[in-house]
Amino acid sequence: MQVNATSTQPKKLLDQVRDKIRFKHYSLGTEKTYVAVIKQFILYHQKRHPLEMGALEAV
Repeated sequence: MQVNATSTQPKKLLDQVRDKIRFKHYSLGTEKTYVAVIKQFILYHQKRHPLEMGALEAV
């Protein structure tokens, strides 16, 4: 008997973004652009969580 393993960890941010973009039926090019911009933002801020940043950094 096999039991379906359910993941208790939430999806990663970029996976959530992709899911939302696909849900809204945006084009593949738009999805790639959004993901690239978000990656650049994350790397620019040294992978810090927005809650750890000040108001001006998170904008």
